[in-house]
Amino acid sequence: MIKNFTYYGTRVYEWATKASGVMKVEYTYSSVTKGLKVVDMSIAGKYHRWNWMSYEGRTTLMRLLEKDFKTAYGITLATKYDAEVEKAA
Repeated sequence: MIKNFTYYGTRVYEWATKASGVMKVEYTYSSVTKGLKVVDMSIAGKYHRWNWMSYEGRTTLMRLLEKDFKTAYGITLATKYDAEVEKAA
């Protein structure tokens, strides 16, 4: 958990997908949900949306973003993405 929150801004993560090419994902830390949020994304330079992804794809992407965040800032997030919660909504 992040104590004494400092603004982290956004980061861009590049993910080489198997089928579609390179996905660029801009993400940030949310001080409201205490987790990561996707701000914008594209695949092979074309606009892409979070809700176009399967739940499995979303889970994989969020695990990669959580790992990138930890590498960049040295912080392990207490609130992790859970596709089951999103499915139930």
